[in-house]
Formats: sequence, C-alpha cells, structure tokens
Amino acid sequence: MTVPRANFIYFQKCRALLLFAAPLIIALLSQAGINFSDVIMLGRLGAHQLAGGALAINIFLFVTVAYIGLCSSIFVRVSSLGSQEKHQEIGSVVRKGVIIITFLSVVGFAVLFSFTTLLAYLGFTFMDIQETNEYLRMLSIGFLPMLWSLILKDFICGVNKLRVIIIVSLFAIPVNVIMNYLLAYGLFGFPKMGLYGIALSTSLVNIGVCFLYICIIFFQKAYRKFEIFNLSPRQFFADEASLLKRFRDIGVPSSISMSLELGLFTVSAIFMGMIGNIALAANQIVFQCVDIGFMIVMGISQATTFYVSQYVANKNYLEAKSYAFHGMFLGAVTSSMMAFLFIFFHKLLISIFIGDTTTHDVSTRLVAGSIFVVAAFSQIQDGVQNIVNGALRGLDDTKIPMYLLIIAYWVIGVPVIYLITFELKFGSEGVWGGIIIATTLCAIFCVRRFNWLINQRIRKSRTDVKKELVFIS
Repeated sequence: MTVPRANFIYFQKCRALLLFAAPLIIALLSQAGINFSDVIMLGRLGAHQLAGGALAINIFLFVTVAYIGLCSSIFVRVSSLGSQEKHQEIGSVVRKGVIIITFLSVVGFAVLFSFTTLLAYLGFTFMDIQETNEYLRMLSIGFLPMLWSLILKDFICGVNKLRVIIIVSLFAIPVNVIMNYLLAYGLFGFPKMGLYGIALSTSLVNIGVCFLYICIIFFQKAYRKFEIFNLSPRQFFADEASLLKRFRDIGVPSSISMSLELGLFTVSAIFMGMIGNIALAANQIVFQCVDIGFMIVMGISQATTFYVSQYVANKNYLEAKSYAFHGMFLGAVTSSMMAFLFIFFHKLLISIFIGDTTTHDVSTRLVAGSIFVVAAFSQIQDGVQNIVNGALRGLDDTKIPMYLLIIAYWVIGVPVIYLITFELKFGSEGVWGGIIIATTLCAIFCVRRFNWLINQRIRKSRTDVKKELVFIS
C-alpha cells in the first residue's frame, strides 16, 4: 500500500502546483499572446517589417522582464503575509511597491529611448534603426501602466484571488488583435499606421489592463480589507525602509538574473541581425514560440515560489523541497512537449507567421526551420533552471543564483555563442548551439545550489528539534 500512497501524494502536489499555476500561465500567455499576435501581424506586413519591429519587441521584453524580477519581491512578501492574514500590511506593501516601481521606471524609459544608439554602433542599417526606434517609442506609451499591472497582478496572485487574472487575461488578446488590424491597415476610419499601429495597439491594451485591475480592486468588497487605496501619509510612508530592503535583497538580484537571462536572447537577436535581416526575422519567429513555452514554465515557477515560501515560512523544509522538485518535473515535461513541437511541427509554426509569396519569405522560412530544430535541444534545461530559480526565490536566495547565472550566460555563454557563430562560421544555428551550452550550465549550477541550501536547512531544522526535545526532557 506504500507505493500507491506515494503516487497519490505525488499526483496531489503536481495537481496543487498546476491549479495555482493555471491562472498565472493564462495571464503570462496573454502577455505573450499580445507579442505573438504582434509578430504575426508584422510578418504579414513583410519580412523587413518583421525584422525591425521584432527586434524592438525583444528589447521591450528585455526591459519588462527586469521589472518582473523586481516585482517578485512583492509577490513573495504578499504570499508570506497572506498565510498570516496580515491584510493591512499587504496593502502597505502594494502601495509602496507602486510608488517605488514608478520611480524606477525612469531607468526603463532611458533604456528604451537610447538602445538604438547601441544598434547603430553595432552596424545595423539606418532603416532598421529607424523602424526599431519608432516602434519602441510607441511601446513606451503603455510601459508605466504595464508596470503597475505587474504589481497589482502579483498582489492578486499572492492573496490567491486567481479568477480575476483569468478574466483580465481573456480580455487582452482579442482586443489587441482587433486593434492591430484597425491601426495597421486603417480600417473603419482609423489611420493606417503600419507596424507603428501594431505597437500603439499594444500600448493601449496595456493601459486598458491596468485600468481593469484598478477597477476590480477598488470596487470588489473582497479587496477592501487590504486598504490598497489608503493614501494617508502615515500609512503610505510608514516602514518603507523594510520594503526597500526587500527590493534590494530579493527584487534587484531577481531582476538582474531575469534580465541577464533574457539579455542572452536579446544579444543573440543582435548577433542574428549582424548575420542579416533574414536570420533576424527567422530568429524572431523561433523566439516567439520559445517565449510561449517560457511563459508556461514561468507560471509553474511562480507557483513553486508560492509553495516553497509558504512552507519555508512555517519551517517545513522537507515539503518545500518536495514542491520544488515536483515543480522541476512539471517544467521538464512542459519543455519536452515544446521541444517535440519544434522538431516535428516547425513548418506549421512557421506558416502561422509568414507566407511564401516572395524569395525573401521563402529564405526566412528555411532558416527558421533549421533554427527550430537546434532550439528544441535547449528547452528542457532552460525550463528546469527557470523552476529552480523560482524555488530559490522562495528561499529568499537570489544573490548567489545571480552570480551563477552571470557565469553561465555571460562569462561563458556569450563568448561561446560569438565563437561558434562567427569564428567557426556556424551562422544562425551556431547562436542557438551556444544557448544550449549556456542553459545547460545554468541548470546544473542552480540545481546544485538549491539542493545544497535546502538540505542544509533541513539538517539545521532537525538539529533544532533534537535540542528542543533534550531541553524538554
């Protein structure tokens, strides 16, 4: 009877993770779905527009992920306070988080408006720079509301009110698709703005999502006990130092880690652009599909963070370890499914984005097909490292993983990618070959770090229990 019982517990933990992750996955997929629909529309406009606009999407996503990392400190804190039912403290954390992220958005705006200078230095053509620059400026209109949405979404997830996330997410994608058509092609009296209309529609949807979150939190009774909109000076500025400390100790390392991870893919896109527009357009098709899988794994990662932080707060380290490894298993399964799709159905995936009406399009399809096959072999290790980093955040361990990621991705990964791509002349396939090496190293480093840290805490917990029993006896 022991084996069936163990299997039942295993199933229950996987089920708990998936139930918590599902709304998060839907929310993340809605954001990825917005980018997905944008790239499809850019592909319909042409491979040249796809290259210029897609590079801007990569840069914008790179900046966005940095702020997702910052907001992770709020999610962990809200989750911990929620288990203790400290409602007013949760409201205080959210209010201060909004004002801090607003001030920090200045850095994001600076990156968005200056990145094209770096592109010019790297040798992109003037037309590519102009299109990327204007696309980024349009996206920046909705940048700050999108950051506020991240804070509010993390608050809602942290207090386990996940149905709201599903409702808002289901609103975003169809509205974005409709706005894309209206503004890109100038339908029903709207101005015909081409690829810039696609960027503007994304900004308008981000503003709308933020407005929806604010209305739901303001009008629903379930959220009034948190006093999110209590703006009295005493409530607002009380104990702000503790939250700033959490931003510094957890949010900043998480932000750097996520930025450097996505930064590897952004640098890879820049390398693709140095190879040529066809390679850049093909890479964006592959990256957009990789991003879908990444968002699914990210949802599981956040669920893992939630459960690990809950059990760590109660000093139940064995359960925290168990949930972490169940999360890694789910991440590996999800990533394996994505790898299967990339290898056997890449032609179908490519046809969603681009046609075969011109020689340029046909060349893009051929390059994308070869990249898909190579990229498939990076999925499992990338999924596992994403989950284990979520588990480490649940342990409030972010600085050492940040250093491990720097070593794997930037000290080793970027030079290896450059070497394989340009010196060994493997071209676009070489870029993803280097990514395979970097993600494998990162997964090994982070799993070993988590295993060492959680086992250390388990041993310490057992020692403390023994001491307490000796004292009682």
